[in-house]
Amino acid sequence: MRCGSGPCPPGGASGEPSAGFVPGELVSIPATSDVLVLGTAPCAARSCVQLWRVSAGGHGLTPLAVPPSDRAIGPGLVEGDHLVFANVEDGYALASGEGARSWYTTDGGLAWHPLPTSLSTALVSVVASGGAFYGLLGSCTTLEDCRYHLGRSALTSPHWSSVPIPGAVGLVQGNIDLAARGSEVWLSFEPHFKPVLVKSRDGRPPFSERTAPQLISVVGCSLEPEDADVVWAECPTGMMMSWFRSTDGGARFTHWWETSGTGGNAFDPLSATVAYRYTGIGPGPAYLLQRTTDGGASFTTVGRLFQGEGTTPQFAFSDEDHGYALSANELGKPGFQFLYTSDGGRQWRPVFNS
Repeated sequence: MRCGSGPCPPGGASGEPSAGFVPGELVSIPATSDVLVLGTAPCAARSCVQLWRVSAGGHGLTPLAVPPSDRAIGPGLVEGDHLVFANVEDGYALASGEGARSWYTTDGGLAWHPLPTSLSTALVSVVASGGAFYGLLGSCTTLEDCRYHLGRSALTSPHWSSVPIPGAVGLVQGNIDLAARGSEVWLSFEPHFKPVLVKSRDGRPPFSERTAPQLISVVGCSLEPEDADVVWAECPTGMMMSWFRSTDGGARFTHWWETSGTGGNAFDPLSATVAYRYTGIGPGPAYLLQRTTDGGASFTTVGRLFQGEGTTPQFAFSDEDHGYALSANELGKPGFQFLYTSDGGRQWRPVFNS
């Protein structure tokens, strides 16, 4: 870890984050019940970043290295910074902003290795699925004239192959999203104001176009496929947020929820039919964690989580009972909590408090 020109302080003697640690990002590790917690701790005249792997319901805390950075990173991290792991060993870290770099690890984050500069600056997002990493590789002549390729890499190698994405030219920077499940890969973008989804197997041609007019706009949509057919989608629609679900691989979507885009809502699908959502500040009952078991047709309230000013709780469930959450303390109390549940969100216990 680095802090300014010197090392960041390690975790406390008990194996916990140092005093004043503020968690900012919660990242699931696929096919495990473990998560990563990325946050900041006081460090001389600035904040430094700490990364922890959490296992065994919060009883196992392992400090990991953080990719080196010369950027000043505050609580909550810089918007757009991204961590993704395929398993407990292989992962990527993508930084945002001017001079952004990307790194990979093959030992669970104990050491990070920089990607070649040309690849690092082109790689704008990464997902892991089906024993491979998939990524978006972009190049822009202006902020409104970008083209994108779909990249693919083996888990233990930083060597990427790529193919052009049909129609993904002349796009506004960042207005393209990537999702994958198994060997199926989905890409959403909007050329000429026409929402389009394209699908690929193994990140290779041919691409099949799956026009999705029900989404209104796919710009900024977050796709969450659960198998080759069922895809959940979270999309901004003006001042609102809308949620959809497809059962035919993205050809058609059904709208199942809409709420204020400024309400701090969150969503975490677990399977084709089971998902959690957080209602935020409304409209309607606030601060509720709810679960559906019928694909969004109905929801049952299971618990409560709180949100601080300008923040939204993050949660990551490994199954219907077990999961972690980053949440503000109870209303009126400063600080954040890192929590664990073993009963589906009805009760939470702190792993550590900031």
